[in-house]
Amino acid sequence: MIPKTGHAHGLKHVKAKAATCTEDGNVEYWQCAEGKDPCGMYFLDAMGTEWVHQEGTVAHATGHDWGTWRITKAPSESEEGEEVRVCHNDPSHIQTRKIPKVGHVHALTKVKAKPATCTENGNIEYWECTGGESPCGMRFKDAGGVEWVHDEGVVIHALGHEWGEATYAWSDNDTKVTATRVCLRDSSHKDQETVAAGKVEYVLPTCTQPGKTLVTSQLFTKNGFVPQSKQGPDVPALGHEWGEWKVTKPATETEEGEEARTCARCGETETCAIPAKAVYRYVGPEGQSWTRGGITALQFTFKRSFKDELTFGLFAGIQVDGKTVPQKDASGKVNYEAQAGSLVLRLQPSYLESLAVGSHTVTAVFEDGSASAEFVVKAASPKDKDNKDNPSGGSVTSAQSTRISTPKTGDATSAVAVVAMAVAGALALVASAIARRRRKA
Repeated sequence: MIPKTGHAHGLKHVKAKAATCTEDGNVEYWQCAEGKDPCGMYFLDAMGTEWVHQEGTVAHATGHDWGTWRITKAPSESEEGEEVRVCHNDPSHIQTRKIPKVGHVHALTKVKAKPATCTENGNIEYWECTGGESPCGMRFKDAGGVEWVHDEGVVIHALGHEWGEATYAWSDNDTKVTATRVCLRDSSHKDQETVAAGKVEYVLPTCTQPGKTLVTSQLFTKNGFVPQSKQGPDVPALGHEWGEWKVTKPATETEEGEEARTCARCGETETCAIPAKAVYRYVGPEGQSWTRGGITALQFTFKRSFKDELTFGLFAGIQVDGKTVPQKDASGKVNYEAQAGSLVLRLQPSYLESLAVGSHTVTAVFEDGSASAEFVVKAASPKDKDNKDNPSGGSVTSAQSTRISTPKTGDATSAVAVVAMAVAGALALVASAIARRRRKA
């Protein structure tokens, strides 16, 4: 048997007792029989380290060691005699028997041998003086009445059970244990005992590790049955008892922060990153403008304060003056283009042409924030309308370069006339210069 976790033996000393011819004795031993909840275990030492089974404490009876017969009263023709013998182990143990009268003739009756069983005595084959006028009752081992035997000498004592090894069966719910043993001499002889059993936690559960249990039986009352134990089911882990999250490092625009919480049961600490408070900013030139009739896109660049490489991947769309603008309109024309490199956004002329003259706000929308920039749409001036050398009809005020386009096909006649006039003027100037030189000459 394995005692309960934390059990302290309360050992009681039992002195050695010598066995006698007829009674068992015992060795010196200590038994847990005192204190709270004694377990009843036996030990051969006072420290309770050398366990011994209960049967191991027994010193069995030695049996008699008889001396020779000695006549104490001689027989006569009218009276029986008497003789005695004394046990060498204990002189107080004396055995007597009668000596038949002188001239007595035994009338012997045979008694057949009977084997002893586990529970009943048997006897050897013997002859007893039971007949005639004066039977003496003496018993002999032979039919001639020569080898006398004492009454106890004809008895074959019951053998007792020779038990085989005990087997143990647990109940379905592990609350009982039944011990069974069968006699090797007679299989019809069985011995059983059932005792209660219970669970003991010998490893307590923690937040992360399950506990362990041992199922142990109570002591059996019959010798030969040993208390049983076996591994019981695990006790589920308790799980952490987390406290509140506390910020240990605040997040900034460029660095992640950290928060932590601690288990009230085991003291373990768990940390969690706080995402940086990333913000988006417009990083292009301020005060951009676009003049109606222009053919150049208006470009804006937006940048993320933390992990800028994520900017383009988090881009979700744009709004102008608070209204969502699709990348393409219903006819399929592109309203804006977007490309990586932080985020480069280009509002296309066809879309800008649809906006009213005046100030506008473009907002780049991201999954985790947004940023805005201001721009102005200007009306084309009369000069811009008449200046066919600048068919854009205006300019883009920014750091962007200005592109000059060739005249449109519809202006070919005007261009020829201008060239012709220029040639004629040049020729006139040349002719005037020649005339002046001639007059001077």
